[in-house]
Amino acid sequence: MDIILPAFFIVMIIELMLSISWNIVYFNFGIPIFIYEIPHNYVEIENKNSIEIQNLVESNAYNSLIFNQQTNNSIAFREVLMSGESKLPSIPIMRGNIKYTERGKVKVTGYIYWSLILFFLLYISLLMNVKDEENIDILLVLFPMVIFWDFFRQKKKYIRIAEIAAGKS
Repeated sequence: MDIILPAFFIVMIIELMLSISWNIVYFNFGIPIFIYEIPHNYVEIENKNSIEIQNLVESNAYNSLIFNQQTNNSIAFREVLMSGESKLPSIPIMRGNIKYTERGKVKVTGYIYWSLILFFLLYISLLMNVKDEENIDILLVLFPMVIFWDFFRQKKKYIRIAEIAAGKS
């Protein structure tokens, strides 16, 4: 645990800087935990860019997301940092990328945040040091439940983003 806590904060700060700067490698590389492809019609969506998708997503009540055009066929997105607009508090599980493929599909990929992996290791380390065995059952279940709940909330958003990006809304 001695090394995990400082590593967690270092990775969190690096990840925050990469996210804020919209680093193209950061939004295209990582451990994918969500991949969704949907067919599209190039004629209808040829001119969609990050601003258009942002406006469509906001009009669909997903205003906690922000988008950035990375290349002609790639748009990165993530949760808005410290917006205070979220109706329910949540833990961001993944950052996203929209790609318009040459095979006529929109591919949305969600990459897990590196700091979340380290946080999970920190959580396991803390559990191993719990002396009160009566409360360990709650601790064992609580964190995974919150993570899975937030993952499925984000998954639903990402599927909707794919539909919007493909012109299906």
